[in-house]
Amino acid sequence: MHGILRTPGLAPALFIVFSGWVSLCWSTAASAHEQNFPVIEQISFALDCMEKNGGQNIETLYTCSCRIESLNQSMDFGDYEEAKIYKRFAQMPGERGGLFRESKGGDVKRKALDEVLANVERACPLVKRR
Repeated sequence: MHGILRTPGLAPALFIVFSGWVSLCWSTAASAHEQNFPVIEQISFALDCMEKNGGQNIETLYTCSCRIESLNQSMDFGDYEEAKIYKRFAQMPGERGGLFRESKGGDVKRKALDEVLANVERACPLVKRR
């Protein structure tokens, strides 16, 4: 459960933020840049990002929501999912993983994802309060 319930006071704040996020995603669907990442994927990405960057606090919430928005604007969700699959399965040992490691198309997709993620991290650095 990503530790939300173990952080006093943060669960209601996250609920409010993510509720607003869902409303924003729905209200901006008709805008010039259509949101193509499903809301559940955006929330999952943000929670995983927060966990990797120091836990659930306001700094990581802002950073990780910035990152998913930047990723959403930089890459189509279908391309993101394909690249994620190639990246994950390339780590499997043996022949099965070899199919994903040796795929030229998979290499292109993994490199594109790595480049986009690096750009997203540069665009949305983790800022800590003093």
